[in-house]
Amino acid sequence: MIAMTSEERSAFAQDGYAIRKNLLSRKEAEQYLDRIRAPIEAEIKANKVLAKKDSDGRKALIRPIPNADEELLGFLGREERLVDLAHDVLGKPIYRFFAELQLKEPNVGGDGAWDWHQDFGFMFADGLLAPEMTTILIPFQKATKENGCMRLLKGSHKLGRLNHNTDLVPNRSEYCRVTQTSVEEKALKAAMERFEIVNVQLEPGDAFIWDANLIHGSNPNCSNGRLWSYICYYNAIDNKHYKADHEYGHYEPLNPAKFSSYFNA
Repeated sequence: MIAMTSEERSAFAQDGYAIRKNLLSRKEAEQYLDRIRAPIEAEIKANKVLAKKDSDGRKALIRPIPNADEELLGFLGREERLVDLAHDVLGKPIYRFFAELQLKEPNVGGDGAWDWHQDFGFMFADGLLAPEMTTILIPFQKATKENGCMRLLKGSHKLGRLNHNTDLVPNRSEYCRVTQTSVEEKALKAAMERFEIVNVQLEPGDAFIWDANLIHGSNPNCSNGRLWSYICYYNAIDNKHYKADHEYGHYEPLNPAKFSSYFNA
C-alpha cells in the first residue's frame, strides 16, 4: 500500500499540496494516452467536450468522465496507487467523487486557462458540507508554464473556503456549464498579495495532489503542443452529497484495481 512520505505529509499540511514523482511510470502514462487519444480527438473535433471561458474569454476544454466511460477512461480513478494516496491524505474511507480530462489544445480554441478557484468553493454549493476531499492530477505530457501547467497559491488552503463568483447566481447548474467558477475578485487580489504563486511543472506520470481549499488554477497553453491531464476527486464517505438531485458525485463503492488489469500487462 502506498502512503505519503513524511516530507510529502509535511508539505501537504504546510503548503496545501504535495507531488509524488513517477506515481505512474512513463510507459503507463503512454499506454493510457495511446488508449484515449483517438476517441478524445474525435470528440474535440465534433465539439462534444465541455468548453468554459476563462476570465480573458479563451475557451478551456474539459471532458467529464462518468461511470459509463469506466472501461475506456474512468478506470484510472480506481487505480490502487491513486486510491491509496488519496486515502492516506484523508485518513478515512473514501470514494471516487468525480473524474475528468483537462485538455489543453493549442491553436484550435482550446488553449484557455482555468481561473483561480478552490475545489470546495464550488463543491460546497453542490452539496458537500466539509472540505474532506482531495484531488489528484496526472499529466500525460510534460507539464510546463508554457503549455498550461497547474498553478497555485502556496499555503492558501489555510484561509478556508472563500466566496466564489457562482455562489449566488440563478440557474447555477446551467451557468456553470459554460462559465468557470472563480474566487471572488477582491478576496483573490488580497490572497495573491499574501501567498506565493507556484507553477506546478511535472513529468508524465507524476502526481500532483492538493487540499480542497487550496486556491489554484492553470496557465493558458501558449505553446504549439497539447497538454492532457487526468484529474480525479476523492471524497470521504461520511461527507457524501446531501443533495439527492445532484447529477454527479454520489457515493458508489470504490474497488481499487491494478493498472495492468486493463492492459493485460
